[in-house]
Parts: sequence; structure tokens; C-alpha cells
Amino acid sequence: MLEECGLPYTEIDAGDPAEVPPEDYLAISPTGAVPAINDTDTGISLFESAAILLYLAEKSSRFLPTDLASRTVAVQWLIFDAATIGTSLLGIYHLSYLGDAVQPAIENYRNDLQSAMELLDATLEANDWIAGDCSIADFSLFPFVGMAEDFAELPLSRYPSIESWLKRMEQRPGVRRSLLKIGE
Repeated sequence: MLEECGLPYTEIDAGDPAEVPPEDYLAISPTGAVPAINDTDTGISLFESAAILLYLAEKSSRFLPTDLASRTVAVQWLIFDAATIGTSLLGIYHLSYLGDAVQPAIENYRNDLQSAMELLDATLEANDWIAGDCSIADFSLFPFVGMAEDFAELPLSRYPSIESWLKRMEQRPGVRRSLLKIGE
């Protein structure tokens, strides 16, 4: 989102005490969660991906529709990601390391994720972007949806509209720059 908005930023590894002492990071993100941002232009610090995306959209006047109906749809999908897709994937990821005793919980998360992916695929069958135009909803869902196959053993080939959308997202200039930075 930062790349797409053209906002300058410095990335810091919150897990490296040499880059940011833990107490300084906790001042930005009281839960210790990543990601978090500290906007030195405004003095605003935020944690939680959805809040950060909303803030960046407001600050840059990009990727958040101005009309109420479209804006509401974009925010709805942003919340859907945080409450459903992200939660399911993170649940599967964390529980997978605990052994067979948690297999029913993993299956529950996997079923929730599959239902969410079916809804998302149906939505993307009718639209190039989740909320009409490219928005914060796309930036929120992109990383998690892209991990569904690896973390949840949910083949993306079941969801052709999602696969097409992932390719469109990967072709966005800012997303490409971000993916290159991750690969460094």
C-alpha cells in the first residue's frame, strides 16, 4: 500500500533489537503485533493492518472510494479479511505446530476459509477488483489469500477468479516493487 500510494517510508525489522528496541516498538504497537507504523509527518502511530490501510488511504486520498456505497463495500471487505480470512489462516498456521490434538480446530478454520474463498471467488467473478475499483480491500486480502494454498493446503486452482485477481495484483507497479523487496 505504501508503494502504491507513493508515500515515503523506512522499513524496520521489529524483531531486531538493534533496529528498534522492544520498548520503543511497544510504544508504537502496544500489542507487539506487526505490522505497525509511526508516521513522523503527523506523529500518528498505528498497529493492526486494517487501521493502517484506512489511514494510508485517507492520507494519500487513494484506494478508498469517496461515495458512501463504494466506500462501505471496500471497508466491509477489509473487515471480512481481518475477521475471517486472516483469522482462519493464522489459526491454521499456529495450530499446525501443536500436533494432532488440535486437528478438529484446524479443520474448522479450513472450512471457514474455504467458505470465505468461495464467496471471494464469486465476487471476483463479476468484478476485476473486490470493491469495484482497486481499494484497500484488495491490499488487505492479497497477502492472506496468496498464502491459502501453502498454509491451508487449499488449492487456488479451485478459485479461477481469485487466481486471475492475484495475477492482476502482482502486476500493479507498487505491488511488484514490494514483492521484489521481500525477495531481497
